[in-house]
Amino acid sequence: MKRTKDYTSDAVKESVQATMAKIKAYFDKKWTPGKEYDVIKHIHSLLDAEIDKYVAPGKAGDAYRHLASYTPGSKKYNAVYAKNLEQYGPYLMELFVEYADSLKLTGRYDVGERYHEVSDDILNKMQKSLFSKKDIEQMIDSESEAIAKFMKQHGVKDYSITVGTIGLAVNVNDDITLTKKDAPRGKFRHEFGKVSGSFICRGCDLRTLLFGPKEVGGDFDCSENKLSSYDIECAPKIVGGNFIWQGNEGQVTYTKIKDHAKVGGRIYTDAPLTPEEKEDFRQRVIKEQDKFLDQYRAVGRKLEKAIEAKDVKTIESCREYFYDAIDFFKERPWIKQQGMQLSFDILMKIYAHLHDFAPDKYPDFMAERIKLKKLLKD
Repeated sequence: MKRTKDYTSDAVKESVQATMAKIKAYFDKKWTPGKEYDVIKHIHSLLDAEIDKYVAPGKAGDAYRHLASYTPGSKKYNAVYAKNLEQYGPYLMELFVEYADSLKLTGRYDVGERYHEVSDDILNKMQKSLFSKKDIEQMIDSESEAIAKFMKQHGVKDYSITVGTIGLAVNVNDDITLTKKDAPRGKFRHEFGKVSGSFICRGCDLRTLLFGPKEVGGDFDCSENKLSSYDIECAPKIVGGNFIWQGNEGQVTYTKIKDHAKVGGRIYTDAPLTPEEKEDFRQRVIKEQDKFLDQYRAVGRKLEKAIEAKDVKTIESCREYFYDAIDFFKERPWIKQQGMQLSFDILMKIYAHLHDFAPDKYPDFMAERIKLKKLLKD
């Protein structure tokens, strides 16, 4: 788009979309392990040139601020300004977010993380050269609505929106599983803060973990993507469950993952394990199993007391726990047979008591037996 006074919404839209298409084509063609820095620098220069059309004094930025020669502050000017902002503000916002991404990535491969510098730089450009504070607030409201829609699509009801590196981030108080459509151009659609449950982004064609969660309470699975070994630096620093990095373009060693993140569960990687790493994995399995068995026994004691007291509600909660525990045994061949038999005996015992205490609610003993046998077989 030439630097003329003709900065209509259609012209802006066409220019921005053309730049984005050029960036996508270059990214898809050139992005390969070892070439990340060069690709990012080039994309950054493309973005810089496009943004300069709107923020450079006396150029597009000036034209934008003085639409149709109306005097700033007048009702007529404000109406025209608001109309144009509504029409092509989102396209410009996309530019700034993309620009922020490129700066952060450049920093990652160049001088390390520069999150605060990037935030200040972008917000200063937006506020001083293009958007007012009110405009930014309007765009944040739009981003908040987009996050709410995203969470609804994934069946997540418990979440909170907070300030992110650039724009907004979402904290998820649940498990969340992403698909390819949630990672356009190999990046997360939204920034994540803390995820209390598991964060599964397996097979999403991700090319970077930038804007991924900083902390995950459950499992973190980023397998089967297009991640390079550099991307471990953007992985969460705390993972309460298992950390799974397999089937990516770049291998990461077991020790590298262990040094990068505090992992509560097991670590899975394609890289060959040293004897020390194998022993560490074994100890993690033992620790996890001991923790589960302690909880298993505690629920068993709770169940015995509930049966004595004929406390149907507590018995039902224990029943749910032992049903969930079946998955634990299924995933562990070395205790699967014993665990399955134990689960069957306990669950049938529980149902027998529920049948005695609440026969109307639990009438069919044989149906429960068939259901449980099928579940254990599957």
